[in-house]
Amino acid sequence: MVACNTSSSYALDLLASELSCPVIGTIMPAAIKAASVTRSGRVGVIGTEATILSDAYSRALKGLAPEVHTYSKDCPLFVPVVEQGLTSGPVVEELVKLYLAPLMNLNVDSLILGCTHYPLLTEAIESYAGEAVTIVNCASCVAEKAKEMLMEREMAVAKNDSKRDIYYVTDAASIFKYLASLFLGSAVVEVLELPTLV
Repeated sequence: MVACNTSSSYALDLLASELSCPVIGTIMPAAIKAASVTRSGRVGVIGTEATILSDAYSRALKGLAPEVHTYSKDCPLFVPVVEQGLTSGPVVEELVKLYLAPLMNLNVDSLILGCTHYPLLTEAIESYAGEAVTIVNCASCVAEKAKEMLMEREMAVAKNDSKRDIYYVTDAASIFKYLASLFLGSAVVEVLELPTLV
């Protein structure tokens, strides 16, 4: 699973051609969802500058539903804001307004959150966009696709709530732990000390 829109935009085809296992990215699952929920055929996409420049979502939506019009907007400050732990409040509200106003003026009825950081801003985005706009969470879409693929291959495993996930990191453990708490709610992080090479 390539759980990053920018990586999915630029590297998914190469990875799929080089790896022997199935490879999925974020773009197509979210595009499929957006194409199925739009009522007017006017879909907005927000993402990092690189994702928006790739035009990956526009191409995917055009391939799925040629009648759909895609309107894209890069939101370069969303990622650093989320990584600083700001997911609500006046700063977030002003950024959401700044970035989403052009798309709302185009009357999009569906909005793809084209970065896996952006779902942490869902409340502020929904509040600004209003009930008439369906939010498409790329992270949820790719997770559903992964679940579907695992079940098709009889590889799905029931979650054991008594076990805890442990993440092993070799660098920037405090930053990883902080971001993991934002994305996952809680995480056990173990720092692995690598031997010094002389």
